[in-house]
Amino acid sequence: ERYGGGADAAAGGVVVPYVKQSELLAIWQSTIDDPALAKERAAIQSTPEQVFADALLIFEGEGFLMRSRDSGLVHLDASWLADRVKPIADHRIRNKAHRDMLIDEWTTKDDDLDEGDTAIMLDTLARNGEAPVELLKLMFADDEEKRGALSLDDLFSLLVEHYLLLPLDATSYLLPMKLPSSPPEDFISASEVHEGQVAWACECELRSEYVPPGLFPKLFVALRGLGEFHTYFASGGVMQDAEQEKSLVFVLDPNRFVLVLRAHGQESIKSVLREHLVQAAKAAKRVFNQFKGLL
Repeated sequence: ERYGGGADAAAGGVVVPYVKQSELLAIWQSTIDDPALAKERAAIQSTPEQVFADALLIFEGEGFLMRSRDSGLVHLDASWLADRVKPIADHRIRNKAHRDMLIDEWTTKDDDLDEGDTAIMLDTLARNGEAPVELLKLMFADDEEKRGALSLDDLFSLLVEHYLLLPLDATSYLLPMKLPSSPPEDFISASEVHEGQVAWACECELRSEYVPPGLFPKLFVALRGLGEFHTYFASGGVMQDAEQEKSLVFVLDPNRFVLVLRAHGQESIKSVLREHLVQAAKAAKRVFNQFKGLL
């Protein structure tokens, strides 16, 4: 976690929780180009870039570091990222007394903050895990100093990369860790098959005796393009198209560790529904394959 170089580095190096991969590569290249290491450099059978890439893989596999590949960051202190999640991981959000305390705290600091609107945003978060950017900014307001040079937008991008925030639209996010454990009423009503409708169903076997962390956030992302309207809970969801003619239901059977998928709608579009289900099953299997080495 200590390295030298860079405009902000003091003598002897500075301690940082993360560094850009490109910057770390430059440090490595500068080090290996030192004339004092000419003998070691001559013994390298591959390029310095390949040695660097191999080293990152090894160190990541051993748990010495972790990477955010999309953001181009190497985390030298994984606990720093875990600490950044704390504002949205607080389980007390489900407690109304705690939400009321937050409202009082935030409105005391900002006279322009509407108490009623803030209460609605917090209640929605507690009920279905959805939060607008406006609410997230309030929740992360005290985290600015600990973020260092990382902007709030960059932090959001980092959390999206690790499936801790899932964009719903340009102004709001889904927080998977805040989803209810049981199906909400909206899910139950949207998943019902009515008279005159047909349904196609299939199962995707997880081939595991446990649900790996991160499975459902990745499923939510993989299936998101198959519906305009979404209702989620911790182990499933339902999606409907803009006209609400097609519904896609997916739920994990915890006893058999299989994902049950069902597409339903009017009989006149049954062939479309079948293809809809096929696309959903393919997307689910692609997600399952990402965890193949862990199951």
